[in-house]
Amino acid sequence: MIKEILLGHETNKRDLDDWDLTLTCDHTVRLTQHRDRRSFSTSVVPCPTCRERRGVVEAVHVGPTEDPAGEVRRERLAAELRAAEAKLARQRKAAARTEQQIAATTKELGGTQGSSGG
Repeated sequence: MIKEILLGHETNKRDLDDWDLTLTCDHTVRLTQHRDRRSFSTSVVPCPTCRERRGVVEAVHVGPTEDPAGEVRRERLAAELRAAEAKLARQRKAAARTEQQIAATTKELGGTQGSSGG
């Protein structure tokens, strides 16, 4: 019964991403993995050229396996843009606080220069 359930389940290709993997043998293979994974989850894969199992040196996310209208890519890019804009806003606030600290320290230093002469 469980076997029937597992074998009967088909993953929608729109839920899959392609990854280019560079292997320890310097060959590159493209594999597919479910989009829920943020990084490639296997450290050893079969190399079709060497016909040996090889370690993954680098995994580069290519994008959706199937996305003819580009919807998944646009959604992902929009999410990345929102995250980058939020990060930039935090960095601008931190920069403004640093500028205020510099101005306050400069003002304080200017006020003490005349009284500390020797």
